[in-house]
Amino acid sequence: MLNIAYRHLRAPLAHAGRCQSQCAADCPVLAFESALAEPVLQSEIEAARREEERFKALAAALNKGRDG
Repeated sequence: MLNIAYRHLRAPLAHAGRCQSQCAADCPVLAFESALAEPVLQSEIEAARREEERFKALAAALNKGRDG
């Protein structure tokens, strides 16, 4: 994580040429902000995994109710 931050802070970031009101998929600024938003601590990683599983179960239940 620190390596990512160091690499981006050392050289100024610039948006990709295709960025307008929303960043393009390969925008360096978007990639940097996404990397910084990732959980770092094991407890954060586990909490994010549990939250994702909860959302998947909720989505499956909603889809089942809509289909059935």
